[in-house]
This record gives sequence, C-alpha cells and structure tokens, in this order.
Amino acid sequence: MNKKKPSSISVMFYFFKIAFKTRPSYPFLIFFIILINATQPFLSIIFPTLIIEELTKVTTPEFSLSMIIMLVLTFTLSEFTMSSLSCLLWHFMSFNENMVNKEWKKIMGSKMMKMRYQHLENPEVLDQISKGQDGLFGYGNRLGGFQALITNFINIVSYIISLCGIIYIIAQINILLVIFLLLLIVIGLFLQRKAKNLEIKEWEERKRINRENDYYSSLISDFKYGKDIRLYHCSELLLSKNEEYLNDTYKYRKNMYKKYKLIGFLQTLINALNHLLTYGYVALYFIKGAITSISQYSLYVNAINKFINFTYRIFNSFMNINQNTKMMYEFRKFMEIDTTYKEGEKLVDFSKPLEIEFKDVSFKYPNSDNLVLNKVNIKLDPLKKYSIVGENGAGKTTFIKLLMRLYDPTEGVITLNGVDIKEYDIESYYQIFGVVFQDFQLIGFTLGENITSQDSFDEEKVNNILKDIN
Repeated sequence: MNKKKPSSISVMFYFFKIAFKTRPSYPFLIFFIILINATQPFLSIIFPTLIIEELTKVTTPEFSLSMIIMLVLTFTLSEFTMSSLSCLLWHFMSFNENMVNKEWKKIMGSKMMKMRYQHLENPEVLDQISKGQDGLFGYGNRLGGFQALITNFINIVSYIISLCGIIYIIAQINILLVIFLLLLIVIGLFLQRKAKNLEIKEWEERKRINRENDYYSSLISDFKYGKDIRLYHCSELLLSKNEEYLNDTYKYRKNMYKKYKLIGFLQTLINALNHLLTYGYVALYFIKGAITSISQYSLYVNAINKFINFTYRIFNSFMNINQNTKMMYEFRKFMEIDTTYKEGEKLVDFSKPLEIEFKDVSFKYPNSDNLVLNKVNIKLDPLKKYSIVGENGAGKTTFIKLLMRLYDPTEGVITLNGVDIKEYDIESYYQIFGVVFQDFQLIGFTLGENITSQDSFDEEKVNNILKDIN
C-alpha cells in the first residue's frame, strides 16, 4: 500500500476510461457542455456593450429604437437558448453520473466479494475501503468524487477557451494590465492553496474523529449495551470518555477555524485590490481619452472582471483536480490490493471417504503476535461426530475458519485425504461443507435463492431439502 502515487493525469485517465466505457455518451456530453460554457460569457460582454452604445445615441439622429429592441430580444433569446441547452445537457450528465456511480459500487462490491475473508477482518484493508468510498463518491460535497472531477475538467477547458478571447479584448488597452492582474491572482491562488491544504488535513483527521464519534455514540445509545451499562455501572465512565472526545474535537475545530479566518481575511483584501485596479485603471484610461465611450468602459470592465473570475476558477479547478485525484487514488489503491492466494486445481473425489487432518497447526491473526491456536493435531474421521467446546477466545471459531480455508495456518498444514488443502480447487473444496455460523445472515432474497445461491433452481429439490430438515 506504500506504492508511489501516480500523476493526477494518470488517475484521471484511469477513471475516465471506466466511465466512458460504461456510458459511451459521456465524451459527447462533455464536448457540447464545454462548447456552450466557453461561448456563453461573450454574450454578457458583447450585447450589453452594444446596447449601451445605442443608448448613448438617444439625443442624436442616429438613435434607433428598433435597434435597441432587436439587441435586447437577441440577447435575451440567446441567453435563454444557451441556458436551456446547458440545463438539458447537465440533466443528461446527471443521469450518466448516477449510472456510473452504480457501476463504481458494483466494481467495489465485486472486488470485496472476491477478496479473501482475512482481508475483510484486516483494519488496514477496512480503512482502505472507507477511504476508497469517500474518495470516489465525495466527502461533504466539497472534497473528492468522480462527479467533482468531471465538473472541474469541464470548467478548466471552458474557461481556457473563454480566456483566449477575453485577453484579446483587455490587450487593446494595455497588456501590462493583464500582468498586474495576474500578480494579484497568483497571491490569491497561494491563499486558496493554503485553504485547500487545510481541507485535506481536516478530511484526513476527520476520518479518525468520525470513527471515534461513531464508536462512543454507539456505546451510549445502542440498546444492546444497556444491560452491561446498568449491571457494571459503566455510565459515568462512558460519559467521561465521551466528554473527553468532545473537548478534543472542540479544540481541534477551534484551531482550524482560526487558520481559516486568517486566510479568509487575506483573500478579502486581495479581492478589494482587484476591484481597485479594475475600475481605477480603466477609469484612468477613460480620463486620458484612450477610451472614448461609456460602452467601451463597460466592455473593458466587464472583460477584466471575467478575466479575474475565470483565472481564479481555472487554477481553483486545477487544485480541485489535484485534490480529487489524491483522494480518488484511494479507490485505485483498494482495487490494486493483491487478493490472490495459492489455489490448486485438484478436485475433491467424493467417491472416497473424506478424512481431514490438522498437523501441528498454529495460527495468529494478521498484525498480532498472539497465537490463537498452537500446535493443534487432530484427525477428523468422516464417520464420527465432533463437538468443539471451550472458553470464549479459546479458538473455536478460528478452528472452523481454518477448516473452511477462510484463513491459512501460520504454521503447520491441513490435509484432505493426505493432500494439503491448498492444492484443491477452492470451489470444489467448499462443496464438502454446509456451515452455519452463529452470526449467520439471511439475504433479502427468496428462500430458494438463499438455499441455492442461484437465480434459477429446481423448486422440487428445494422443497425436498426443506422437508428433510423439517
């Protein structure tokens, strides 16, 4: 799990490849949304300028009311058409995102079902599953998630296309203005970067905080602990632990709030300087006569505001993608967990009596130094019945898990008719057993599906089985 993280582009292509394969219409929707998003800003730059230009002619013979009406109607109709198309395309995009989210869940579920049982009891793997889900589906609608990745990608391409035209407009005044604005933007982006880093740090820390919160909340509110709390007078201890957790959480959140507040103040200051430079610089050019009309003043101010806004959004989207891919990579890390294990091809011969033997079998769970079973030797005669008894924690369930090959022995060997069970095909080996654990679960399927684990089955055979077991 310590594998070096690939680049953001590599992670993007990994997810895009799966998403585009699942929903082939995705690329076309993205293309048309980008086209509309890149074009729409120029409507609010060009049409207001033309309308103001006509309005300045009200007291002159050149004034044309019909031209004003035509410009207003064209502007309104264009905005309505663009917005409607954008809304329709995003509706289709939302449908695709829902379908792709179902595919992600299917992929994760398939991976988990194929994992060895020991992985599902490994805290590191469980943490990786949780991180993978958060990274893929987002956290608090602010961090991570494939939908956020798509949205940020669309924003970047759209705004870059729009900026090409906007820079051309601003350059008609003075190209140095673009440089000054970029300097202020760089400072603002540095502050945004600090804020994003705080968000990532908070996300990582909140995973621990939420896990502790869930645990303490369950202890206090879950009815299944009610008898123990009353009989052993645990209420004061539990409330004390919960109070300690709440105090630690409050101190952490308070410290984070102070950092966010300072960054927010500096960002407000940068925004004020941007406005001063925008309106003041253009007004200076108007006074000098370089700008000859109110409509031109409106054009340049509008263009500069969009330049600042779009530049911030481009870099912000870049940072979001970098942040998204860091968290989405957790899903890829989960998918790359090696779940293979030694499995033979030998099939169980059911025509012979099946004798299982434990030979010097010892076992300890992963990340533990304590042996649960130590040098166990036993031969299970197929013609006999056995009852395994012992105190809690003696290893009864572990013994069954090893027998079922949910785990492999740490030392020793388990044989079937003298052959190591690792040499048997696992599905063939499982056919020997009919196991009911104490924490068994009935899935929300029909009784026949629960018995056979199949969509289609012989109902008569199932009914006979039910009669045989009463």
